[in-house]
Amino acid sequence: MKYTKSFLLLVACTLPFMSLIVSGLSFYLGNVNAIEFNISEVILPVSVLFVFFSAFLFLILFLFRSFPKVLNFLAGGIVGLTIAVWIQSQLLIWNFGQMNGQPINWALWHSKMYFEILLWLLIIVLIIMIFFKGRQKIKRYIVFGVFLLGLISVLSNFIISPKVTNTHKDYSHYKDIFTFNPEKNVLIIILDCFQSDYFDYIKNTYPDEIKVLDGFTFYRNTLSKFPTTKTSIPSVLIGSVYRNEKPFSNYISESDAKFNLLHYFENKSYSTNFVGVEEVHPSVISMNGLVNSSSYNYFKAFYSYIDYAAFRSLPIVCKTKIYNNGNWLISFLTRGHYPPEPQGTDIRFLELFEEQATVNNDKKGSFKILHFTIPHAPWQVDENLQYTIDNIGEKAYIKQARGAVKLAGRIMNVLKALGIYDNSDIIIMSDHGTGELNGFNNKLEYGDALNLISSKVRSASHALLLYKPAKAKGQLLTDNMPLELTDIPCLLGIRSGDEQCREFETAKSGGERVRTFYYYEWDHKYWKSDYLPPITEYIVTGDAYSPKSYAYGKFIYTEKGIKAINAPKVLPYKLGKEIRLSTEGKGEADTYLKSGWSSAEPTQRWTDGYVAGLSFQLEQAPVGDLRLKLLGFGFLANNKIDHQVVTVLVNEVKVGSWMIKEEKWNEVVIPKKLVTDGLINIVFQISNPMAPSDCCNSPDTRKLGICVKKIMIEEVK
Repeated sequence: MKYTKSFLLLVACTLPFMSLIVSGLSFYLGNVNAIEFNISEVILPVSVLFVFFSAFLFLILFLFRSFPKVLNFLAGGIVGLTIAVWIQSQLLIWNFGQMNGQPINWALWHSKMYFEILLWLLIIVLIIMIFFKGRQKIKRYIVFGVFLLGLISVLSNFIISPKVTNTHKDYSHYKDIFTFNPEKNVLIIILDCFQSDYFDYIKNTYPDEIKVLDGFTFYRNTLSKFPTTKTSIPSVLIGSVYRNEKPFSNYISESDAKFNLLHYFENKSYSTNFVGVEEVHPSVISMNGLVNSSSYNYFKAFYSYIDYAAFRSLPIVCKTKIYNNGNWLISFLTRGHYPPEPQGTDIRFLELFEEQATVNNDKKGSFKILHFTIPHAPWQVDENLQYTIDNIGEKAYIKQARGAVKLAGRIMNVLKALGIYDNSDIIIMSDHGTGELNGFNNKLEYGDALNLISSKVRSASHALLLYKPAKAKGQLLTDNMPLELTDIPCLLGIRSGDEQCREFETAKSGGERVRTFYYYEWDHKYWKSDYLPPITEYIVTGDAYSPKSYAYGKFIYTEKGIKAINAPKVLPYKLGKEIRLSTEGKGEADTYLKSGWSSAEPTQRWTDGYVAGLSFQLEQAPVGDLRLKLLGFGFLANNKIDHQVVTVLVNEVKVGSWMIKEEKWNEVVIPKKLVTDGLINIVFQISNPMAPSDCCNSPDTRKLGICVKKIMIEEVK
């Protein structure tokens, strides 16, 4: 039986309908508050593309209407592809994390990738067979069913889509963002995720790059209060700490009513603006929206929509090329010479600032906060703010951090050109550290390896803080005063004398200060959540860069209440017991491990950094000497390293060293005289740990040294 023209047209429309309309709208509705364009901006071009795509497929089908076998193959293939797209876009919705330019480790998705390819082939072959041998009525039911499935999917995605909070504002009236007062200005520049010890490194290694920071003091010993932007920025603005005691939105509104830096300057009749990421605070003006409104590109929203639709429609094997670490397949056509988002937004705003910054007397003063993404991941610009594909690993972060210094320096040059630099109070800060890069303070120290506090807790707390008071001059100074980001109002002299600034005054006068850092494991779903993950309290009683300064606090704060912290304790160890350092071991090694270890994997566990420690409390005193045995192999960085040298210390005494290469048992004797009170503290000093991101084109930034499968201590016989 021949196909009618109307049926051929329906078949031709199925694939464009499912891929452009259903998949595209599903992605948009599910991520509506993270997308910068309104769906009304793409209706016309998407409709035109839908008509063109459908007409093209119809023409192909129509041309082969006299060749039944070819026509059945083509029609079945189109409908089979359509059904595969529906399954992919509505059922196989994998969680790849926040796609804001962060690299995705596609190697972890290989099993699902092969499953998808097999599923697509089976579906397409099955539908083609039905079109060859099935009745016309069955084919019509399948085609009509495809359209019904698509409509149901769009409707259900609309119903379950999150409440729209991104209102796509009109930014044309925000002209005072670029306007300064000739006499009184307070400017805060936030460089997101700038870990302070990396600024210390840049200052010492590239001194010419920080000369522009005339009159500034670098407060190197500064802590953030929290590991992420959501809580850290509000803690600076309002000077209080969130501990899951109430919904986060209630905390913001109630604390704002008591004190807020923005309100303080508004009440002084200053022009106040906070430009950055909208989710951070209700007062924030979207930097992305602002730069887009200044140079509107009609095709940008359309290209982004096509990228999103293709990403949702196609299997993982295609997603890698579509997303491309934020450099989306189609959207790059509107990027011009700018890097992909979000760093592209920073640079476009910087250029807008350089072009439009001016001075007038409309207000008594100006207070501005400019929150830039750089140097936050993805690391895709270099020290000259140029796009680079070398965007993984510590070296890439350092380049982007240097680029952040250049960005801040260009703003300083604008202020100098306007003649207002000298009489401005300027703060350059980050909201937190990286939480993943260990920095330059985790070298070969024995005591560090026996610390229970994770290096990611410490690195997340290392916040950048630079301050130039009005009239200050001279080269950059360094001050080791123990500060917190919540001290910024005190540093500006705003809350001097009140309870909030008492600890600041103590630190300023040289007194001892106990600081608190609140750590939680972040997931981007918490941007919209009423509460945060469980918040663990850490006490810091010294230099922020020293691992010895960190200890567990007393409490963990959850939305269900406060829990006491029970720090891990060493369980008694029976000589000869083999400990598996893997998930197969069901956590049996956790009570013995100290600092310097990565998370357990199915059959092994990696050391992370230059030192790794263990502690064993023996059930009974040894009769003679002991033997330490370790089954493992070295990280050789794709054969860039021949072996890892591991120095073994027991109770602060070197007992031997290993050259670890291939997997084998490594042994060393522990003299009985070193074992006092049955306690055995073991530290491995590792010669050349390296991040896979620095050598192996991987997003993994852990500094891998040796991979350990099993470890045991036995008596020498």
